[in-house]
Amino acid sequence: MARKKSETEPARRGRPRAYDPQAALKRATDEFWQTGYSGTSLDSIAAVTGMNPPSLYAAFGNKRAIYLKALSRYWEIALTATREALAEDRPLREALMLAYEAALSIYFSGKGRARGCFVVGTATILISERASQPGSIRLTRILKRVSAWHVKKES
Repeated sequence: MARKKSETEPARRGRPRAYDPQAALKRATDEFWQTGYSGTSLDSIAAVTGMNPPSLYAAFGNKRAIYLKALSRYWEIALTATREALAEDRPLREALMLAYEAALSIYFSGKGRARGCFVVGTATILISERASQPGSIRLTRILKRVSAWHVKKES
């Protein structure tokens, strides 16, 4: 006999969410992308997400926590596009062109205006604070592996 949803999941307390967490995070990402980390305030994030500051803070945390979630979302999108471009067995030139095209489609996804790289455009202020940030180390490792793999494959 199939269980009812109420029997398998605990009931949520309080009012139901009045926002979509993924849509709110996308809007917050867009705000950081447009104004940079330093130029983005919790109030501006609240305005673009349509959430009041206490709800925003309860859902995502402080500005830094929201930024790190936005950065993680960006890495997921960018790395997925790169992996897909490099996934098939194709010549290095073709694979790199597809990877560049994937990156450019992200960089130019700003409703008619170029947005550039989210990391370069938003995180430069944080680099001095956290030079050993796991994301930057991970990207460097991935790029080295991809490069070594293609060089080995072409040999």
